[in-house]
Amino acid sequence: MRRNIRYLLLGSISIIIFLVLSIMLLGCTGSEGPSGAPGPAGPKGETGSPGETGPPGPSGPPGDPGLPGEIFIAPGAGLNASISNVEIVAGKPVVTITMLDKDGIPLSPELLEGWGFMLAQIVLDEETGISHYQNLLVADV
Repeated sequence: MRRNIRYLLLGSISIIIFLVLSIMLLGCTGSEGPSGAPGPAGPKGETGSPGETGPPGPSGPPGDPGLPGEIFIAPGAGLNASISNVEIVAGKPVVTITMLDKDGIPLSPELLEGWGFMLAQIVLDEETGISHYQNLLVADV
């Protein structure tokens, strides 16, 4: 009889443990509660590798029109230069030069900016008969 009570007692304890575990497991299944407040930001991660270049964007609006300009004409074949006046001012020569393009149109000084020229004369060596140019510009102009 004691044996029967022992089995009965063990069976009852087993049932009670089963019921407690079942209630605990059922307590874990329920509706989810509201989200908590966000936590603080974590530390900054490492910079990743650059991504692929994206497609080109749309064209921008047209810009404002530029200032009116002159047609660039490079001096060269057909350049006609003539000395129209020479004066001595304060002991220095002042030479007025007129330059025309191949069509006889005067060239403005701005179009000639950056192009160098020299004023020279042809000198003949009397002993050898060989001629050469002698630069007449002796200072920066």
